[in-house]
Amino acid sequence: MTLSTMLFYGLAAASLDPAVAAPIASAPVVEEGPKTPQVKEVPNEVEGLVIEAEKRGKVEGPIEPDLTLNEEDIKSFGASNIADLLTMLTPQTTSTRGRDASAGPVLLVNGRRISGFQEIQGIPPEAIQKVEILPEEVALSYGYKAEQRVVNFILKKNFKALAMEGAARVATDGGRTVPSFQGNRLTIDGNKRWNVDVTLQHEPSLLETDRDIVRSPNGLPFDLLGNVTGANGGEIDPVLSRQAGTLVTIAGVPRAALNGRVGISDFAPLAGRANTGDLTADRSLIARSDKGTLRGSMSRDINRDTQLTVSGNLEDSSSHSLLGLPGVVFALPAGSPFSPFSNAVTGYRYIDAPGALARDVDTLRTQVSMAANGRIKDWRWNLTGDFDRIKTDTTTGRGVDASAFQAAVAAGDPPVNPFGPIASNLYKSVAADTARSISTAATAELVANGNLFQLPAGGLQTTLKVGANSKGLDSKTVRSGVSTARDVTRNSESFQSSFNIPLTSTRQNFLAKAGDLSINFNLGYENLSDLGGLTTLGAGVNWAPIKPLSFIVSYTDEEGAPTTNQINDPVVVTPNVSVFDFTSGQTVTIVRTDGGNPNLRNDDRKVIKLAANYKPFEKVELTFNAAYTRAETRDVIASFPAITPDLERAFPDRFVRDATGRLLSIDARPVNFDSAENETIRWGFNLFKPFGQPTPGGFGGMGGRPGGGPPGGGPGGPGGGMGGPPPIRPGQGMFQFSIYHTWRLSDEVTIRKGMATLDQLDGAAITSRNGQARHQVQIQGGYFRNGMGARFTGNWSSSTWVNGGSTGGQTLYFSDLATVGLNFFADLNTSQKKLVAAHPWLKGGRLALSFDNLTNAKQTVHDQNGVTPQAYQRDYLDPLGRTVRISFRKLIS
Repeated sequence: MTLSTMLFYGLAAASLDPAVAAPIASAPVVEEGPKTPQVKEVPNEVEGLVIEAEKRGKVEGPIEPDLTLNEEDIKSFGASNIADLLTMLTPQTTSTRGRDASAGPVLLVNGRRISGFQEIQGIPPEAIQKVEILPEEVALSYGYKAEQRVVNFILKKNFKALAMEGAARVATDGGRTVPSFQGNRLTIDGNKRWNVDVTLQHEPSLLETDRDIVRSPNGLPFDLLGNVTGANGGEIDPVLSRQAGTLVTIAGVPRAALNGRVGISDFAPLAGRANTGDLTADRSLIARSDKGTLRGSMSRDINRDTQLTVSGNLEDSSSHSLLGLPGVVFALPAGSPFSPFSNAVTGYRYIDAPGALARDVDTLRTQVSMAANGRIKDWRWNLTGDFDRIKTDTTTGRGVDASAFQAAVAAGDPPVNPFGPIASNLYKSVAADTARSISTAATAELVANGNLFQLPAGGLQTTLKVGANSKGLDSKTVRSGVSTARDVTRNSESFQSSFNIPLTSTRQNFLAKAGDLSINFNLGYENLSDLGGLTTLGAGVNWAPIKPLSFIVSYTDEEGAPTTNQINDPVVVTPNVSVFDFTSGQTVTIVRTDGGNPNLRNDDRKVIKLAANYKPFEKVELTFNAAYTRAETRDVIASFPAITPDLERAFPDRFVRDATGRLLSIDARPVNFDSAENETIRWGFNLFKPFGQPTPGGFGGMGGRPGGGPPGGGPGGPGGGMGGPPPIRPGQGMFQFSIYHTWRLSDEVTIRKGMATLDQLDGAAITSRNGQARHQVQIQGGYFRNGMGARFTGNWSSSTWVNGGSTGGQTLYFSDLATVGLNFFADLNTSQKKLVAAHPWLKGGRLALSFDNLTNAKQTVHDQNGVTPQAYQRDYLDPLGRTVRISFRKLIS
């Protein structure tokens, strides 16, 4: 991969910073102001006017965080960077409001919008002062839709370090070891910040032969040794049938046939059964891949009120997967010197040319982004711009042309043994199918936020956003020598406004007995050049009757458009795909077509959310939250669903079967469903609790640093507006525990008007894997003390089932699934002081050992007879199973 060298030199250049060559310190240098005794902050009062300094990094609006993590809380996760930390915080940041639950949260830095995730994802957790997790409604104040939770990272004012980590992940079932490297160089000097990230990863392929995969013939009986059948499916030879004692229409080729002609008696032991030993040969469960990434960002003050950030991202990845061996069908005449049969027969063989059906995918992504933040009087403004280009080249082998071999066998050519090794001059590769797509996206958005005017309960907070976007997708596909090109460009202009109106306020002492109550109205409109206008309307109520308790009620009605990829992705045809056909109750090998669908329509989605957040204790970081969400969508845009009779009746043109009803191919390009409705309750709690006795002579005061300085958590500490408990003191540890439960009350889909509604919680499915689990639980636990930490994660999904339909199709039952992860880590500076003193190169080091899917749990699937279909074998559903990862990370300041 050509980018690897560039990445290496990029890291080397970063490490040449003079600061890195300085003597190694045991921890990052965090510059602090003068040490002064800690005093309680009080507002300045001037003739009844209360003036309070705004907290550094505070988000816009009156809504307080659901959860706040201070420095010690963050350390307890043992994360390597922000991307790693966000992965660990998935239970806390998951939203049930958005179209895509995996979309992730809106990210802020110091209460401001950023140029993109590439700006911050490699930043080490040691540079973070505080993390705030807020509800979806806060996104409105930053010009986003209220469908993603918000995470605000408050960085330290001064920080400088080089972080490097090498790791290897091993699958305990064998066949796969993944090495990786990542490095980050970060400097924060007040409002100046720059950082460079580099990552390299190699993933070897995992083949079906590396796992307990069993294949049975479900089409033509190919095998490397070969099989023979009677002409037109009839009897092979009466003599063979007499020896077998039954009519023989198929027989495996004996191994002795590799060396020349054999007799009928050599075929007798294999009469009536086919050779199937090579059906799993040269098929990838996981493709081989290589990936390298180089990212960088720089943030500077333009003037006293304006800050500019520029970031860039370069990603180069490639993958190679094997789709099986090409097969050849040949006629073996009765007079052939290699045939013992009195009748002509048909032979079936694989050709040992694995590259003939391989797929190669090369992707190069280039991204440049900027973000400018500033103030004009009391209004904060933000301007973001982004240009993103992704080029993807896909090459799929179509097999071989074996006509020369077939002709030689049919002619009885003596040197050509139809069951022996096939000479390479008797076949040639067929021209591969190719697909190239180049997607570009240019975006600019201007957001302004401020108080339009003052009301008795406070300012009428207003957010205005205008944006322009241009997306293009050029695709060219060559299939069987026929070229097809498509070009789609989508330009859009958008406007969004949000108004937060305070009605009561404890701070302003206006109807204070009612607590803090505000209402929100928001409106958005986007004009698409290809699909017309999209409107978003929303409203909400935020009420905190008492300080530890808050409620949010919100409603959104929004229209959404299919992406340019969903419309115009190049057509890619994949052979030898194993799927389960619910109609026949069999696993079959088919040809699957993927790509874009230019006939997709806009959808219309209505969402209602009711949420509550409760923090019962001021000195303990214990937070309970719950949310009820109901969503109704018309003209749902979805990927193509499972192969069930209901879906085949709705989209009969997407399925191709032969005269016997055997499924041959499916068109899996995205579709519009008529409607969908679902209701979800998600609730949980988070607990962060210090434990143990502090070391005598530790901090100068409760929550303070040595010398009596301010607490590391900054003003307010954990717990948002409550102030929260002080951070832990030297000698103490941190215990963390959380549980989140997602309970789906209903999940129904109507595929087309006039068809029955499908209940995904009661046997229906629109995905190929399983139905929708009614219950999902996520558990996390952590222990951290004196540089040593351990974390536990658990995920559980309830069992499901999929009804084969009213026409007698197969019903499948999917077991519940519980997976467990463990992570152990040790910061050597703190936990192994003697070792570090003896080996100074270990300064700033951290050693980690983690187990994913500790019990090697895999979902089991069976039909009503207790039989597991071939396509649902455990190793198909989870090829990796349990993995062990060991890493060493070094932080140099």
